[in-house]
Parts: sequence; structure tokens; C-alpha cells
Amino acid sequence: MLLRTILNTAHRMVYPFLPIFARGLGVDISTMSLLMTVRSLIGVTSPLFAPIADRRGRKFGMLLGALIFTLGVGLVAIHPSIWTLAAALVLAVLGKYMFDPSMQAYFGDRIPIHSAAPPWP
Repeated sequence: MLLRTILNTAHRMVYPFLPIFARGLGVDISTMSLLMTVRSLIGVTSPLFAPIADRRGRKFGMLLGALIFTLGVGLVAIHPSIWTLAAALVLAVLGKYMFDPSMQAYFGDRIPIHSAAPPWP
């Protein structure tokens, strides 16, 4: 759950800091907004990553997603530029799209359905 919190925070924290990131990278806010649009458009690829957990295992999907996410975030930390930020955003969102379904499947395998459903009157 801690890793999911970190991934979600990194995924959502970009929005309020767009002007700061733009200023730090020496680009205008519209360029940063375009990067966020591209990142959002990558969401259409998310159904391609869900089967990874079924084919290779839940833990493999979670670890691969966390690794790709970390690689992306680490890339921009090592060399901050607009291009590395773009690559970092793409890698981070792809890692998140691999991690999330694998984690949900992992928990789904372990939590009995009757413990999650509310009692019916």
C-alpha cells in the first residue's frame, strides 16, 4: 500500500507544480501542459499492461511496474531537462499502469470475496 501511495502521489503531484517545473526547466507552461496531455493520452495503452499479471504472475507485474516507474523518476532526477522529464512522465505512467492491475489482482487473490462484500439485509 505504501508503494501504491508513492506511485499515486507522484502521478498526481505534477499538476499543482507545473509552473514551478516549467520555470525550473526554462519552458513555458503550455509546453508542460502538452507533456501532461501526452501522459494522459498514454492511458489508452493501459489495457495492454493488465495481462502481464496473468501471464507472468502478480508479483512480477508489481515489481516490473515499480522498476519502470523508478527508472523514469530517477532519470529526471539525474539529468533534469524537458526531454528527460517527458521520458520520465511516460515511464512513470507506464510503470503505474503495470503496477496497479497487478496489485489489485494480487489482493483479489488473497482477500476472500465474502469478507469484502457488505451484508445484504
